[in-house]
Amino acid sequence: MTVAGTAAPATVRDAGQARTILATVLGGALEWYDLLLYGLFSVTFSRLFFSTGAGGAQPLLLSLGSFGVAFVVRPLGAAWLGSWTDRHGRRSGLILSSALMTIGTGAVALIPDSRSIGPAAGLLLVVSRLLQGFAAGGEFGSASAMLAERDPVRRGFYASLQWSASGCSVTLAAFLAWCVHHFFSDRQIDAGAWRLPFLFGLVMGPFATWLRLRSAESAAFSRRENHTPLREIVRGDKRRVILAIGTVGLGATGSALNVYMPTYARTVLHLSETGSLFGTVVSGILSIVLPPVFAGLGDRTARRGLMITAATIGGLAAWPL
Repeated sequence: MTVAGTAAPATVRDAGQARTILATVLGGALEWYDLLLYGLFSVTFSRLFFSTGAGGAQPLLLSLGSFGVAFVVRPLGAAWLGSWTDRHGRRSGLILSSALMTIGTGAVALIPDSRSIGPAAGLLLVVSRLLQGFAAGGEFGSASAMLAERDPVRRGFYASLQWSASGCSVTLAAFLAWCVHHFFSDRQIDAGAWRLPFLFGLVMGPFATWLRLRSAESAAFSRRENHTPLREIVRGDKRRVILAIGTVGLGATGSALNVYMPTYARTVLHLSETGSLFGTVVSGILSIVLPPVFAGLGDRTARRGLMITAATIGGLAAWPL
């Protein structure tokens, strides 16, 4: 009786923790899914939303520029939503960021192209990207805090699950993009087939929000009696703030590899769709497997050395590109 009585609550706790982890990582997965899809279909967007009639590289540059604007507002989203999360809870912040991301993703999937509404199509697409960037900025920090607070001893491993989920979404986005280009002609893609992967993301967003509504608050946050305002963090520990800003550059290599390189391979190297997406699929698979391995190692050794080594290797690998 005692064994059965204690096993049941443990099973319930394990199920609740698994649901919370899944709800947490799904938002980050949606972010990377939409991020990569936009890059993979940037050539299509250049034709449908930014065509100037003059030809040349200008439409593609405008398309990639609208992709980049999302990164401009990410720091604002990180600051505002991060502060919100510190005041109202990890769960509350994640629900808000997931809802905003879903709205942005839905807008991208449903906006009429320039053949229907003219230049307003490109403007609405940029606004949608701004909303996604704002949500993504707050998503990463809030989700990382939620995962790291699951277990203080293995916080690196739990936080790395967000990267593994992102690797899954990268692989899925590349696969679905390949399916669209493989099964539909260019005319069919321009007619609306490009929207299919984005509509799938639109379905995933509400599901992630629903899971977060049912998830539990971080126990570590629940035990907190107060929070530190953002302005005090910036004023009080400038060294760590500068270091945190510097680590943003570590993700630039992955973004360039997964988002821009497939476009570069098609437009400059003239590779096939299959060939240009192959590297993205491989990158996604590695992103699933490697983060938990090295994060688990970091839980047992010095994280600083691992980060310096990873940054050095990433910089050297990016140089030929």
